[in-house]
Amino acid sequence: MGSDGQPRLTVDLGRLRLVDAGSSPIAVREWGDPAGRPLLFLHGLGPVNSSAFLSLAVAPLVDAGFRVVGVDLPGFGGSPAVVGDAYDVSRLGVLVWAVVQACRLERPVVVGHSWGAVIACHVAAARPDQVSALVLADAGHRNPDEPLDTPLEEIVRGAEGVRLRAADRAEVAASFEVPPEEALVDVVLAALVDDGSGGLISSATGEVLATARSHAMRARPSHTWPVIASAMLPTLALLATVPDEARAANEVDGGRFAAAVPQAEVVLVEGASHQMITDLRVGFGTLVADWLGRTLP
Repeated sequence: MGSDGQPRLTVDLGRLRLVDAGSSPIAVREWGDPAGRPLLFLHGLGPVNSSAFLSLAVAPLVDAGFRVVGVDLPGFGGSPAVVGDAYDVSRLGVLVWAVVQACRLERPVVVGHSWGAVIACHVAAARPDQVSALVLADAGHRNPDEPLDTPLEEIVRGAEGVRLRAADRAEVAASFEVPPEEALVDVVLAALVDDGSGGLISSATGEVLATARSHAMRARPSHTWPVIASAMLPTLALLATVPDEARAANEVDGGRFAAAVPQAEVVLVEGASHQMITDLRVGFGTLVADWLGRTLP
């Protein structure tokens, strides 16, 4: 317990700060030696997602000498929301490049999970000569399903209902069916704010979740593949195998991606669901660190 009677953190959440990304301030978390080789992480889309999720997997990357910078995308974690078309995936890619410049990251490795992987494709395709390698965690290797035709207002109402609400740390732990001292609880708490009544609620609002999802469904990562392929950018796609339907879909989609991006290494990761960072923890970091060690000069 800490001196205030609250449980101590059980995971290193990194050094959190705001950077000036031009159109919007953006919160970033940093781990490792500031002089290390830069690696940029983009998180997935969900009510409790933020760059803090990489805390579960970051140790092998730090041990391998990387300076790891995780981005809280707009409206998530510590970053203020943007509005409307600012959630267009290509525009988010421009925002990420502003973060890269603000953090002075020279030719970073770009790692994205889920929504973050789709954005990572656009980041890499915009400036392939300024990226050292691309790692996609269970997204970016396929196009989304057809865009939603549901009115945005209805999507917002539904998204507002999935925001996590909890009285305290213990209730957060109970909602994930883990002990209160579990590292996952610290990661989730990093994406919660005071609800104004003494409780906690996801910092990502229903409007943010719905708008980001609506734009993500319109994104076509396949439009970026020819650029990534022609640049011969080293690329790793880590794909889920749980449940069986995910394995079957990823076998097909991973094959298409490998044909379109011939230099890509496509790996079906045993025991990993779409939430592979949560599933694998340091194992995810080890997979990425080992591949980068074999791939980068």
